[in-house]
Amino acid sequence: MSKCSRKDHISDLPQSIIDSILTKLPIRDAVKTSILSTKWKYQWATLTQLLFDENLWLYLKTKEMLRNTVNYSMRSLLRHDGPIHKFLLSTSCLTTTTDIEQWLLFLSKKDIKVLDLLCMFSTIGGAKTKAPAEAAENLISGCPLLEKFRFSNMFDPLALTIRAPNLKHLSISDAFKDIYLEHTPRLISISIHLTTSLEGNFLTKVPVTYDCLKLIRLEDISFEQLNELLCVLHMITQSPNLQELQIMIKLLIWIFGRECPADFTFKQLKIVDISFVSSENVMQFLKFVLGHSPVLEVMSISINGNTDGKMKMLNKVLRFQRAFPEVKIKLSD
Repeated sequence: MSKCSRKDHISDLPQSIIDSILTKLPIRDAVKTSILSTKWKYQWATLTQLLFDENLWLYLKTKEMLRNTVNYSMRSLLRHDGPIHKFLLSTSCLTTTTDIEQWLLFLSKKDIKVLDLLCMFSTIGGAKTKAPAEAAENLISGCPLLEKFRFSNMFDPLALTIRAPNLKHLSISDAFKDIYLEHTPRLISISIHLTTSLEGNFLTKVPVTYDCLKLIRLEDISFEQLNELLCVLHMITQSPNLQELQIMIKLLIWIFGRECPADFTFKQLKIVDISFVSSENVMQFLKFVLGHSPVLEVMSISINGNTDGKMKMLNKVLRFQRAFPEVKIKLSD
């Protein structure tokens, strides 16, 4: 009596489809496919996307479980063969700077193009550990192909210097005291969302023109500090091809009219999206942008604050619409 054998249809799929299937699995499950058969033993090890997200750490209850998972993940990484084009590490569970440095050192040799480092701190057992800025900086400068970088640091504010000649998209959020763009000539978009006040310089150490920059997004940055505002102003005015500006303003001191050259224009700016608490200084800023943006198409405005303040601002915005009929001004709550 002959045994009925089952044909393994999945193993016979094209490699590109197998890679696509593995990419959609949680990283822990993707690694576990290595026990299916000899053919599957190293399938996961050629993945070009590795995502170590919060699902990996979700059920860790003790330090021992945490340590075992970190060690398991590190061993898995070291078995990886080939380039890694996208890497995400989202965790609040790395317990030592050595863990972080090991991960970053490994990645610096893997032709990274997209890098997400999120929530780099630990509160297990009351001990908190931050990701060292130097290790992150070395990783960035050691990845010449890096095009997209997102970094969220949720512990002690860091001073971060970025040298990335091919970087196109940058997103920085949470706790940073200084951000230096030392060499980012191809930067297309930048998003800054800070939960702490900047202590020193912001965005640049030396004067530079951002010829490729098309999108600037600034969220919850407090513009009442003169040094912060001057640096933001520098970035805006030194981006001759800027097409879209998104700003969420808490406070604003008015210096644009005084600090900008008399003949300054946003030559390529087409879209402005601004959210703010009702303020006369912000209205001056809006008027300044409208008056210096010859190709502006849309300005979306969201006004926060008390009802009386909002009504006053709305009346002024309506006057802007009459003064600049070529711009579509959109209001939202």
